[in-house]
Amino acid sequence: MAETTQRLNYCYFGSMRNKCEQWLHEAHPDMYDRLYGQEALEAKTKQLSSTIISVKTITRSKKKSVTVVSGLDIFNLDLKKMSKMFSGHFACGSSVSKNVLGQEEITIQGDFSDEVIAILHKNHPEIPHDNIQAIEEKKKKKPT
Repeated sequence: MAETTQRLNYCYFGSMRNKCEQWLHEAHPDMYDRLYGQEALEAKTKQLSSTIISVKTITRSKKKSVTVVSGLDIFNLDLKKMSKMFSGHFACGSSVSKNVLGQEEITIQGDFSDEVIAILHKNHPEIPHDNIQAIEEKKKKKPT
């Protein structure tokens, strides 16, 4: 590869993505169509329609709870801006963190799962309504 030393299937994630795509289009048009053509676009939209955004409410202590929104990074939404918008809208703390699987998620202090779902439906119509799920988790009490 003339432009980079990365493998072709890693070019999408690299810092030189545009140069890599351009080189691939000029040097190997058949492989470019397979990776970035209409079929690849259809596969990507099928993946987006099958992904699930989970809005979890986790109880921390007796009356404290946290709302965790995960799965938004697949839709190319800026999670920092979303976190800032949630913290301003709900007047609470909000942050972007990575979960155990390495995916980024938004953590909002308080129980705002219904409101978060309503905001996602209103502000982001590209997200299918069926893909957003509300999940409630409670901590197990320790036996005394």
